[in-house]
Amino acid sequence: EGLPPFLGFIPKWFIIQEMIFSNYLYPLLVLLMCSLVTLYFYIRMSISFLTLVFPFSGWVTKDYDGNKIMNMVMIMNFIGMLVPSIYMMY
Repeated sequence: EGLPPFLGFIPKWFIIQEMIFSNYLYPLLVLLMCSLVTLYFYIRMSISFLTLVFPFSGWVTKDYDGNKIMNMVMIMNFIGMLVPSIYMMY
């Protein structure tokens, strides 16, 4: 898709660099605008997923082991997306 946490970002980054060096500014503008539309879609989808309110949120269960496992899985997923982005910056 060409966004930083995904695999298609590195080839798109190389294409953007070559387009800048070759002075292809109008196709570059189209490429960046299409990427922004895709980024907007993914951000909207992520926000709606993260702010999902369950209908029975008033009932709290005392299953702390399940909550710890779910928190650990979410932290590992976040780190899994963060680490490749950090390596691309250097």
